[in-house]
Amino acid sequence: MQHPAVDSLEEGLDVAASFAMKNRRAARYLYHSANRDLFEQHLWRICEYVVDAYISTAFADSSIEKADKGILIRYYKWVCFGAVMDMPRGGVKDDMQAIYYRMGQLKEGMLEEMINRSVRENAD
Repeated sequence: MQHPAVDSLEEGLDVAASFAMKNRRAARYLYHSANRDLFEQHLWRICEYVVDAYISTAFADSSIEKADKGILIRYYKWVCFGAVMDMPRGGVKDDMQAIYYRMGQLKEGMLEEMINRSVRENAD
């Protein structure tokens, strides 16, 4: 599957958060409605797409095992989903963009290390 370039996971989170912030009333309504499951399913697919696009483009030359790539996509999808779902609950009142970029600074190199570890362990 071909994906457009995604420079960072924070960029993807920022896009999702910006959309939710611009449509705050609608997002809050859907979050508290009987159709919340549809909202969550859609958000889940968006998060998976963003994470898969980032890993597929940023680490295209890496020989990571398919199973490990799936695990990493799942893990970062959980992180992405949780971060965005925290907004309609009112859990985040600060500037979301600043939080996402600071999160990126704090975790810098983590994904690369996980991929490198997978490649090293599977090379043996």
